[in-house]
Amino acid sequence: MVRRMPCVQSSDSKVLPFSLQKAPRVKVRRVLIAEDSLLIALDLEKICQDFGCQSTVQTAFIAECLQIIRSYEIDFAFVDYRLADGTSEPVTDALKVRAIPFAFCTGQSKCDFAAVSQQAPVIWKPFLPEDVLRAFEQFNLTGEP
Repeated sequence: MVRRMPCVQSSDSKVLPFSLQKAPRVKVRRVLIAEDSLLIALDLEKICQDFGCQSTVQTAFIAECLQIIRSYEIDFAFVDYRLADGTSEPVTDALKVRAIPFAFCTGQSKCDFAAVSQQAPVIWKPFLPEDVLRAFEQFNLTGEP
């Protein structure tokens, strides 16, 4: 599958991908990325950095997610529904207990995911930077920190 990057026209007539233009800022410093696909996690990390996030931590395992949530100040999380060792329900439960906003980032079938997706915004794979930004916007986390 080919993923098309949205483009903008620069002043010198070259076309720049969305991630290279002046990206909007978010009021989030630290992001947890719970994702079992390294390429997707790296893509999401780059998008978060483009939006001004200072640091991200990535893992594909439930126990590591829970340890990170307990040990670090996380401002936001992107959570794949299916992680390397099971579904992410224990992770989202822990995020809710700590009142950490999160969005699902999944390729699950919309029919299979309907009940779970009512808990938080969903970014459907494949996603674009605008999709990630909308997740932040749903929690009023855009603008200068």
